[in-house]
Amino acid sequence: ELLCHALLNEEKESEDSPFFDGDNVEKYIVAHLSNHLIRARTYQKASDMILDKKFIQRRIKALGTLEATHHQMSDLVEFRKEYNRVHGKSENSANAGDASEATPKQKSLDAGKVVREGSRRIVTAIRAIESKDSDAGGSVDVAVCIATVGDHLLKARQTKESISRLEEATVLFRDIFGSYNE
Repeated sequence: ELLCHALLNEEKESEDSPFFDGDNVEKYIVAHLSNHLIRARTYQKASDMILDKKFIQRRIKALGTLEATHHQMSDLVEFRKEYNRVHGKSENSANAGDASEATPKQKSLDAGKVVREGSRRIVTAIRAIESKDSDAGGSVDVAVCIATVGDHLLKARQTKESISRLEEATVLFRDIFGSYNE
């Protein structure tokens, strides 16, 4: 409500208002819009946004790799949880989406697939940034991001993917810090 009110009354705000700093609005949008779509139960729109490569790039640019990864994975976990809750799926179910439960206008979704694909896309985007920057600090960030992805995949009951990402992060940490820091 605050964002809507502020956007509607934008001309009344002073030019020095920190709320209308383009970066602040962009940060709010990329950090929270997908969660608002999930809460509004517009699951198809939410999944389309979470999986959109341009949106992921915007998120990384506005929030940085660490915070963008956290928001991406939190949104994916929340998406799966809420979709399964509304559609009467068990929390232990890796797949979600039953055509018989979908409304005629809403195609059936596989929440597990959305989580797996969304996690792959954030890792791919982060790796692309790493290959451009390729400094030691970036490698640590990549390892932390991949560990974050693995942790959130475990929360989303995607065990196989989670183990794969956590092992990948462990290898990166060993490469960066050496095997003596185990």
